Amino acid sequence: MLTIDSFGIIGGDKRQIAMAESISSDGYNVNVAGFDKINFYNGIRQVTIKETIINSKYIILPLPAVKGNKL
Repeated sequence: MLTIDSFGIIGGDKRQIAMAESISSDGYNVNVAGFDKINFYNGIRQVTIKETIINSKYIILPLPAVKGNKL
């Protein structure tokens, strides 16, 4: 039996949305949190942050936007 790893993506912007869709299209299970106004297609589950952490082997967090030395 093949075990498919699951990924969790918490918050972010369009880059994380594209990443979730790409990972899902490769056959992985994807849990997302923090994207309340986005309708994801099949294979991507919108759940709470707690459920994302519990149900995902790998967690992907957003990177802060940086301009020069300032956040």
